[in-house]
Amino acid sequence: CNRSNGTRWRCGHWATVELDRLAGGRAVVCQPLDKDSYGRVVARCRRGNSDLAKHMVAGGWGLAYRQYSEDYVDVEDAARSAGRGAWGSEFEAPGTGAAGYAATSSL
Repeated sequence: CNRSNGTRWRCGHWATVELDRLAGGRAVVCQPLDKDSYGRVVARCRRGNSDLAKHMVAGGWGLAYRQYSEDYVDVEDAARSAGRGAWGSEFEAPGTGAAGYAATSSL
C-alpha cells in the first residue's frame, strides 16, 4: 500500500494482525458456501456470533467478494468513504495483479 505522502506500508500485514485480533485465539467456525475458479472454498467464518469477514471489510482490511455475495458491498462502501484501513491508501486489490492491471483506490 502507498500513502498519499508516498510512503509504503504493509497493509496486508496489518490486515492479518486485525484478523488475529478479531479471532482472539478462540475457535473460528467456517461454513462453506461455494468454490472459486481455482477450486478453493469460499466460506463465511464466525467466532461465536461475530461475522469475521464483515468486521474485516468494515475496518477497511478486506473487500467484498462480489463474485460470490453482495452481503458486504454497503459495508465496504462505508469503509472506503471513511478512509478506514487500507482505504486510506492506494493498493492493488487481491487477484488483479496476475491479470496485469492494478485496481487501486485512494481518497
